Amino acid sequence: MNPGPPSQTGADMQRGSTRQFRAGIILRIWSLFAKVISFEWVLTATGWPNGGNIILLRTTGITITFYILAIALKQSLDPDRTLAFDYRELLIALRDTLPWAGAIFAGVYVSLYARFSSQWVYLNGLYNQIKAMETRTAAGANEATRKVIAEWKAGFLEDAQELHLATKPLLASVVKRWGEEPQVKDHFIRYTPGEEARYRALMEAARISCEFHADRMKKQYQQRDGGAKEPTDRLRAVEIRLDPNRNQQLLTSCQALSNLSGMADKVSITVWAHSESGFDRSKLQNDVLELLQEPHLIEK
Repeated sequence: MNPGPPSQTGADMQRGSTRQFRAGIILRIWSLFAKVISFEWVLTATGWPNGGNIILLRTTGITITFYILAIALKQSLDPDRTLAFDYRELLIALRDTLPWAGAIFAGVYVSLYARFSSQWVYLNGLYNQIKAMETRTAAGANEATRKVIAEWKAGFLEDAQELHLATKPLLASVVKRWGEEPQVKDHFIRYTPGEEARYRALMEAARISCEFHADRMKKQYQQRDGGAKEPTDRLRAVEIRLDPNRNQQLLTSCQALSNLSGMADKVSITVWAHSESGFDRSKLQNDVLELLQEPHLIEK
């Protein structure tokens, strides 16, 4: 009879925990170094969405960093040189290695743009799949189907935030609208690391992005229309409800409505009257309706 495997001793468990702790520290240090050297911190520090401007900024920073490191390595490996700084030697090194900067810039830009393009295609494809599922199940969606779609949408929000694309103009409105759905909100908070704090940060960023781009588009079209700006202290429509219970109040309201008619392009009035004893049809026709029909205020 073979004995089972020996139980893990306390010392073995402690060594395993120590190795995991060291591995975690090394991983965090490397992650921080990668974010710094790749200028990914620009995305998190500024809150800007990934795109052409960010790619150009990151490419410039990475190029300068690696170009300086390459020159420093080249100069330090030359046995005929000392570590003393010489401005003339620096200019000579820059002149001789300037094409390196172009090669580094081109390689980094193509790499970052290809990554951005693949992420953009992925998110848009995911959006189309979710909308296709909603369309197919719109007529007979049950609770289970709605739950699956809500989980899918919550995953879309998490991916959009993780890829720094949640505040792009084309996606911010989708993030805001889907994030306001109760089931999507519940799934995001329950299953996404960061929970409610991350949800609030995402929704606030999407709201600010939507308002910013809406204001920018409004100004753009106003300039296209000749720079006309809509006055903020003016109303396009007015709705007033009147309840006159005496003739004098009715005459006053008629004067006010006459003033309103002079300011407006069009005025429409709906009158409702009630009598407990009922209206006499003949008197209503002669004293009311005919008076309104003569100036063509109402149709005969």
